[in-house]
Amino acid sequence: MKKLLVLLFVLSEMVVQADVLEEIDMAVEKLGSFASLTVPDETDLYLVISPFLSDLGGENLLGNRLKSELELYLASAFSKTRILDQAEGLNAFALTGEIQAYSGRVRIICKVFRPDGSLSGGTRVDILRSSELDLLLQRDSSSLSLGVKPETEAAVLEDDPFEPDDIPGFELEVPNLGSTYPGSESSSFARILTPGDIDRFRFYQSDAGTVVLETIAAIDTQLLLYLEGEKIPFAVNDNRGETARIEAVLEEGYYIAEILAYDFDIEGEYTFNITLSGQANDRFEPDNARELAQIILPGSRQERALLPGDEDWVELSFTVPGFYQLFTTGAQLDTLLQLVNERGLEITHDDDSGELTNAYVGFFLGRSRFYAKITTKNNNSGPYSLHFAQLEPKQLFPNGTVIKLEPQAGPHYLRLRILQAGKYVLRAKGEQKQLALSIFSLPQMRAYQSDFSLGATSSHLLDLTSGDFLLRVKGSDGEQILVCIAAEGSTCASIGE
Repeated sequence: MKKLLVLLFVLSEMVVQADVLEEIDMAVEKLGSFASLTVPDETDLYLVISPFLSDLGGENLLGNRLKSELELYLASAFSKTRILDQAEGLNAFALTGEIQAYSGRVRIICKVFRPDGSLSGGTRVDILRSSELDLLLQRDSSSLSLGVKPETEAAVLEDDPFEPDDIPGFELEVPNLGSTYPGSESSSFARILTPGDIDRFRFYQSDAGTVVLETIAAIDTQLLLYLEGEKIPFAVNDNRGETARIEAVLEEGYYIAEILAYDFDIEGEYTFNITLSGQANDRFEPDNARELAQIILPGSRQERALLPGDEDWVELSFTVPGFYQLFTTGAQLDTLLQLVNERGLEITHDDDSGELTNAYVGFFLGRSRFYAKITTKNNNSGPYSLHFAQLEPKQLFPNGTVIKLEPQAGPHYLRLRILQAGKYVLRAKGEQKQLALSIFSLPQMRAYQSDFSLGATSSHLLDLTSGDFLLRVKGSDGEQILVCIAAEGSTCASIGE
């Protein structure tokens, strides 16, 4: 009878363990199905699966088992996409996971990131907690090979007084700045990310307005913003670097900010800044990156605003190739304007060529797509107007004829056609000391010679190819300018040779 009881006890333990493994297999199937639908199955595409880490930091047996089984599941699910341990420099998606232990269940959080680091999607699976499952939640001794010792990790965690805040419901509450700190609009937190750590913040937006979230760190951090109760973030910072930033116009309600490192094995200090300005931004937000650029059409004017640290992006849309001008107006902001092509390379920029401290650029639009970034010089805030209109540059012939440019606010633009390649002498004369000039080749708007200057009696020798050019001439506001170009050896007598 005693032997029978022992046998029944062993069999019951085997059944319980089998149930745990079956639940893990079911979790792997759900996670694998989600990943196979989220990651494309394409040639020359890769997927890197990291061990699922505990929300308390470090690897455990369950996390490593999930990684191993997911690799097998997805290797059979994909026919073209390859599963790799590392894919640095390759076109690779990344699958990461977090294991959160509650009193009655274990929650597995899974996230998939695109090759550019942006979040592609996420899901979660719950497993009933048991004593057998607790054995798999213990720290995996092999993770010590990463060089992270338990006592070192514990010491780091003690340096962050806001831990633990990984579990929903334990987020760090950001104070209501308007009531707790009258007159203040922002708050700052010094934090630490340990391997596998996720820091969560909860805040309340009392009125519709703009919130600015920013992390400053020596490590690459990712910043996500959720509406409380939602599983998928509606705003994600996808720029690697020392600063991760989200600016969003929010309605009244509670929100969750989540901060994690791109690499779950990395740890480091960071500063989290949050500004609940209550000041509404313009209707074109979000437009803080070239990929989010809003379209502006010729002949239109957009009423916009910039907040501290903000930047606005626009895509210059056109139907007819030609010369155009883009400029800002308004007395409150000192704007900077940068023109870039579809690859993100700068074409030209300007600071104070427009009225007051506004920016102004002229250019030719052919087949390429152009974008413009507008920022402020002194990180101040306020409204401004953005104008996009056609430009009619005067024709300049390389025959020694002098063109008189009447006084105006802003630079002058001249169109130059060279039929025969060779050396040409450019002369210009203003009423003040110096003139600033730039030459762009058309139609690509490539800088042929940029930011050179001419004094009252000087000239500039140009080695020009045949083709069309755009000449930019900027003097002091309200001065008359004389411009002439001629083949080397010829003269421009009326300029004072």
